[in-house]
Amino acid sequence: MKKLMILIILSFGSMGCEFDQTLEYRIDVKLEKHVNQFFIEAEKRGISLYKENLIVSLQDCYDCVGQSIKIGEQRLIKINKDDICWIENQNNSQTAIENLIFHELGHTLLNRQHNDPKYSIMASGLSLYEYANDSLKRTVLIDELFYSR
Repeated sequence: MKKLMILIILSFGSMGCEFDQTLEYRIDVKLEKHVNQFFIEAEKRGISLYKENLIVSLQDCYDCVGQSIKIGEQRLIKINKDDICWIENQNNSQTAIENLIFHELGHTLLNRQHNDPKYSIMASGLSLYEYANDSLKRTVLIDELFYSR
């Protein structure tokens, strides 16, 4: 009887640790085309990624340009809204924003870490403009992003 009571208590106790998480998909309009391009590039390479749990937003991010966060199954990417304003005013801004989004999605969806000193979008020191106006470099870097997991 004692053992049965302990088993029942343990069963109910472990149920209390579970929580129902509502997953959300929300992408800031300014970043949407770059996020969509990431999924297109993955699909071109035969890689299927779950995106129904992804939030990408422009926010205050005080000591970073971008940040990837995982909370349960929800994936969050915060892009520093002040840095995006600066990037948008530079030459090759769309390439720079794509590179930044691909880097953060690499952390969040591909479980990639910073990859120093390797030539990679995941290298923390890679210039945001590294593959601007060079489609071959862009292809090499995106291939490395998806295939070096």
